[in-house]
Amino acid sequence: MGIIRRAVANPVAANMLMLLILGGGWFTAQHLPRELFPEFSIEMVSITVPHPQASSPDDIEQSICLKIEHELSGLEDIDEVTSVSREGMAIVTAALRQGADIRKALDEIKTRVDNVELPKEAEDPIVSEVTLRRHVIHVVVAWDVDAAGISAEDQERTLKEIAEDVREDIAALSEVSQVSVSGVRDYEISVEVSEESLRKHRLTMAKVAEAIRQGSFDLPAGTVKTAGGELTLRVVGQYYTAEEFRDIPVISRPDGTIIRLEDVATVRESFEDLDLAGQFNGKPAVLVSVFKTPKEDTIEIVQAVKRYVKGKQMELPDGILIDTWADMSKLIEDRLDLLVRNGLQGLVLVFLTLWLFLGMRLSVWVALGIPVSFAGALLVLDLGGQSLNMMSMFALIMALGLIVDDAIVVGENVYARIQRGDEPKEAAILGTKSVMLPVFGAVVTTWLAFVPLLAVPGVMGKFIRILPFVVIPALAFSLIECMVILPPHLAHGLNRLRADDRSHRLKRFGQRFRDRFDAGLERFLQNVFTPVFRFTLRYRYLTIAVFLAVMILMGGAVMGDRVPRTGFPRIEGDTMQAILTLPTGTGIVRTAEVARSLTVAAEKLNEQFTTRTGEPVVMRVYSLLGQQSGFGVPNNGSHLAEVTVELLPSERRGQALRPRDLVAKWRETMPPVPDALSLTFSAFQGGPGGKALEIRVLAESTDAAKPAAERLKEALATYPGVTDIEDDALPGRMEMNIRLKAGANPLGINLQTMARQLRDAFYGAESYRIQRGRDEIKVMVRYPEKLRRSLGHVENMWVRTAAGDEVPFHEVADVTFQRGYTTLKRIDGDSVVVVSAEVDEASANAEKILQDMNKSGGVFAQLRAQYPDIKLDLTGQREQFLESLNALKVWYPVALLGIYTVLAAIFRSYFQPIIIMLAIPFGLVGAVIGHWLMGFDLTILSMFGMVALTGIVVNDSLVLIDLVNRRVRAGEPILVAAESGARDRFRPILLTTITTVVGMAPLLFERSFQAQFLKPMVVSIAFGLSFATLLTLLAVPSLYLMGNDVSRVIRWLISGQWPTAERAFGAPEQSPIDDRPV
Repeated sequence: MGIIRRAVANPVAANMLMLLILGGGWFTAQHLPRELFPEFSIEMVSITVPHPQASSPDDIEQSICLKIEHELSGLEDIDEVTSVSREGMAIVTAALRQGADIRKALDEIKTRVDNVELPKEAEDPIVSEVTLRRHVIHVVVAWDVDAAGISAEDQERTLKEIAEDVREDIAALSEVSQVSVSGVRDYEISVEVSEESLRKHRLTMAKVAEAIRQGSFDLPAGTVKTAGGELTLRVVGQYYTAEEFRDIPVISRPDGTIIRLEDVATVRESFEDLDLAGQFNGKPAVLVSVFKTPKEDTIEIVQAVKRYVKGKQMELPDGILIDTWADMSKLIEDRLDLLVRNGLQGLVLVFLTLWLFLGMRLSVWVALGIPVSFAGALLVLDLGGQSLNMMSMFALIMALGLIVDDAIVVGENVYARIQRGDEPKEAAILGTKSVMLPVFGAVVTTWLAFVPLLAVPGVMGKFIRILPFVVIPALAFSLIECMVILPPHLAHGLNRLRADDRSHRLKRFGQRFRDRFDAGLERFLQNVFTPVFRFTLRYRYLTIAVFLAVMILMGGAVMGDRVPRTGFPRIEGDTMQAILTLPTGTGIVRTAEVARSLTVAAEKLNEQFTTRTGEPVVMRVYSLLGQQSGFGVPNNGSHLAEVTVELLPSERRGQALRPRDLVAKWRETMPPVPDALSLTFSAFQGGPGGKALEIRVLAESTDAAKPAAERLKEALATYPGVTDIEDDALPGRMEMNIRLKAGANPLGINLQTMARQLRDAFYGAESYRIQRGRDEIKVMVRYPEKLRRSLGHVENMWVRTAAGDEVPFHEVADVTFQRGYTTLKRIDGDSVVVVSAEVDEASANAEKILQDMNKSGGVFAQLRAQYPDIKLDLTGQREQFLESLNALKVWYPVALLGIYTVLAAIFRSYFQPIIIMLAIPFGLVGAVIGHWLMGFDLTILSMFGMVALTGIVVNDSLVLIDLVNRRVRAGEPILVAAESGARDRFRPILLTTITTVVGMAPLLFERSFQAQFLKPMVVSIAFGLSFATLLTLLAVPSLYLMGNDVSRVIRWLISGQWPTAERAFGAPEQSPIDDRPV
């Protein structure tokens, strides 16, 4: 009370506190980064070991992955170890336990990996924290004309040089710090030596590579100290171009003859021996990708890049186009504008509701708590390193109605005292004091309800954690505002309330409207609410039975799948993608043909669909040939491709053209690709998740898991609505396995000798690397390209002994052929094959499919019976859903216990908190009813909304029971106290519910599909709170009297006498004995 009285006595201090919070919030809002979703670390460490000379995933697994896995075993911070072995690369990923110190774990893993004995030919392992680079925008550099007269290599060189210039220019912009170039190969100096040349000059590839190393280098040779000073000695002989390398001596004979490199080899400037190309709308292109750090603003970056691109186009030569695409700022601006628009609409509705119930002057003072609370929440966001994103903005909208609840209770109580004749300052002090404890309890219980969301693990937890991070500070600042800032405003702002000037016509009209509303509300209270309330009190057991019946009915609807359940709602964007995998070894020409067909099929969508504005629905198409970007290290190969389609933004194409429908039509339009191992279509989805169905088949080896995976794919294909079924154990290219014949060793040829000569001839011997400007360039010595493309040249090869003798390859080697896998994957020591599929939510439900497969005698049981050595494990969306659900099972009861503890402390009772908390299950019933009425599935976000609802629904019951208790203790009969308390709290209870609901109502009725992601949470809170309000006004008083009945019975059993109803709940003793129950 001392703080309240001091605040009322010194309104200047209160106003300065308010201005300080508002000013800090406004300043913070100006520089908070804007992005689509929150930034977070995924708490994983990656160990990448490049081994370009190893072509077999099996070799990679045996020589690298198994050794690293063994070394990492036993580290306490590691939760799961996953390894991926593929041609030329080993990737081991350690997922850390929740709460692990990432720096400490990274150091420990580096120490362990340094102890691993890796193959000498493998490059040094790269140990790093796995981070999610946030893509902001792509800049495309492409040929804009038919460049048929220019060679493909010259086209590529031109695009690469321009793209590198663009990368450097963009990286120099003050708003940008991360830029990369993709879709183009690195430079290389290629030294091609034929077999005939090797035999003629009695050379090996290794000797040629060594000659290049010895003939091209710079070397500091120390200093010479002379009387005149010091001189630095430096041997200068480093070459940088193919022209210079051609002059390197390879053989120097005693007669003075010098055989130079150009005499034995073709030396040329080239690109690395890799099939990789990009195409933009069918023309050769290179991609310059711009990323952001957590502190950088997406919209500012994009604006700077677009200004640069606009100016750069004027400088480029004719025929070269520079353009932007995949602009994430559009998506962010659309989402944030949507939330800002809905937030402002909600704010207007909240204010109008306050005005309708409280009048203009009082509603202004109550609504002032909204900007104060928002400003405080923004300050905490900035201090916590967070950003303005879709989730933080939604959290502010969610808090919009909540943060005025305490101000409504205080304001309405002070207003009532002034109307009864109290002096405004005293009314402000006493009115605030009388409700201070329940208001504080209401805020604390809401805090506790949001605590479980802080404990959700994994990616989903990091994604949803922003909600309590915003709502809890917003409620804290609203509590400060209503206890310190609001009372002086009410004391000095309502001192002329009874002499309000109504001379203005608009004021008179508004007052007449409010008078009619008040009269109507009073008639409803007298003629409808009071009779119904008295009926429910009289037949309180019947009332509770009805509510219980509804709760059981809704529980049955959920268990019986009348209200469908799914893991995660879709977050659709304006991008589609097709991922193509052909058989390993397929040439780039065939891959380009299929990619072109995908592009044509996408462009046909413009003929089949009409947008709202008449613009084409497909704006741009980018194809990446020879690579799939994926997560982490890209996967390379001439058999791989991905085609990405940028759609017209949703607000311009119309709500009817959903990305999922366009994807389905793209899939349908695309001609069959019979040789494709995998061809999947998808629409961009932000946030957490993965595919709707992902099932891991674990076994001792990939060969053991593969048959079960194939059987699983066949089973999934029988379910309607399941598409893009695939597994990640795809057959690799044919392997030519070479073994030494028994007679090879006597000839001086061992296995290592032959292996090195084969590798040098066909992969290449890396002489060394030079730094030429901004490029690191390898100097590679190998066979000419035409020899490397023919199997016959392997058999016609000559193997050279240490003495210089030559032996035909076929005389010392046996050759067999077999096919392996493109990728071998292991998880915690088991080989694994992941089967995945997408689900069309319009015709199927992933949860129901998994339930059907997991039932007794279902697909999973059949697989375990047929393949007893395998294990089945769910991953993807289902794994994250179960992970989140299990966390809620632990922390939700903890939150309920915390709420009970707070209520018990406030009411000094063990029993009354139970009465108040019975509003919680009825609120959950309302949430389920809302999903059923609105046609929404129950998702994990629905459950998060229900968790948040828990703290909200108890607030009204808390304030009501507190008032009834005070009146009973003041001497009122319990029935009178219950009825008068419900009548007096009817207006603030109804008002707090309406403000919370109307604050989110614009989102609830938003038709754009961007808002569909958030709607499950809105439905849970809005409908749950509405249903709980009905319970608070009708069922809670009935529960209160039922509790009173139980208390009297217990006392009768103990003492043998009936206490009065009032005495049973702590009223002063007036008539100690009453032999009649109430």
